[in-house]
Order: sequence, then structure tokens, then C-alpha cells
Amino acid sequence: MHLRPALLVLVLASSLPTFAWDNWKSRFTDGPSVGVLAGGDLPESRLAYGWQAGYDLGSAVALDLSYLTWEDEIPSSDLQPLGFPAGGKINLDNHSFALSARWHLLRTETWSTYAGGGVSYFLSNEEDKHLNRAISLAGSPAVTDADIELQDGFAPHLMGGGEISLSRHWEVFGEARLVFAEYDLETRRVSTLPDGRRVSHKVNEGYDYDHVLFRLGLNYRF
Repeated sequence: MHLRPALLVLVLASSLPTFAWDNWKSRFTDGPSVGVLAGGDLPESRLAYGWQAGYDLGSAVALDLSYLTWEDEIPSSDLQPLGFPAGGKINLDNHSFALSARWHLLRTETWSTYAGGGVSYFLSNEEDKHLNRAISLAGSPAVTDADIELQDGFAPHLMGGGEISLSRHWEVFGEARLVFAEYDLETRRVSTLPDGRRVSHKVNEGYDYDHVLFRLGLNYRF
């Protein structure tokens, strides 16, 4: 009876070579990255910084968890059709957390290429001092106050890239990620009527944020 647990351990250990695709490599990695968001619905490129951690499930498949932060804005040209005065904009402090699966297409002792996909979770902090200043300068009763919020949400992505081993523990990677994102933009515009009463106008609509993310990073393999 006491031999059964030991026998089970022996059977499981015998299956490890199918996962240990390279004896000197661990399956855990993590490290910093820098990226550029461009194209799609972005009028200008944005620089991003982040961190990622990975786990190799085997010789062909790996999982990644990555984090990025960057600054952006909702320009006045997007807010004017909603009734806000010219010159106002919203500054954004953006963050994303992404879970991805990678499939290695080609692999050697020193380099590999991969393709994959996953899902990202986006959240933003809005800063509206520029919009409030534009409202104050306009001095129009049509808009005397405002509140704008981007709702957090999920976005799918596709990606492809490559890795190069620098040593036993260090490797670099480059990646292009196509992100299909859309925020739920919630706006509230307050007008003051001639009799002094304040009327609030609320509008919810989609705000497209599709883009391509180019990333370069350095990983430490434990």
C-alpha cells in the first residue's frame, strides 16, 4: 500500500521530459518592457512602459501576463460633436493587463518565433482641467459644467514576435500586438437656463481605440 504513492510519483516524474524541452532552461520568465502604441484609431503614437511574466507549458506553448501604462488624451475634436466647447480635452492615464497564449512556430537553441492571442483589460484615470478651462473661457450658458468618464473594459488581441537567448538566464524579445479595443464613453454636460435652473445632459457612446502595440523587452529566465 505504501508503495503506491511512490509509484505514482515515479510515473509523473517519467513524464517530465515531455515538458523539459531544454534541460538548462526554467519555465518561468519575467522582466521589463517598453512599447509604442500606433495606428488604428490613435492620431498620434504613444510611448508605454511595463512588465511581463511568462510560463512555458511545454516546448510549443507559453502563457504571458503583461502590464503596460501610458498617457493619452481625448482631443477637443472628439468632444465638440458632443456639445463641448473648442479647446477642451481630457488627459488620460491608461493601464492595461493582458493574458496571452503563445505558440512557438520555429525554435532553435538560441532563438524562436511565435504567434498567439489573448485578452486585455483596460482602465483609465481621467483628468479634465483642460476641459474645465475651456468651459470657463467660453462663458456660455450652454455648457457650465462637465463630467467625462471612460468605462473599464476588455479587448481581444492577436500577436506575433520572436525571442533571442543571450545567455543561460537572459533573453530579449520583440513583439507586435494588434488590439481591438473600444471604451464606453460616458459624458455629462450641464447647461444653465435663463431662469437659473441647471439641466444635465447625459450621453453614452462607444469610443474606438483599436491600435497596434510594438513591444521590446528583456526577460530573466529563472
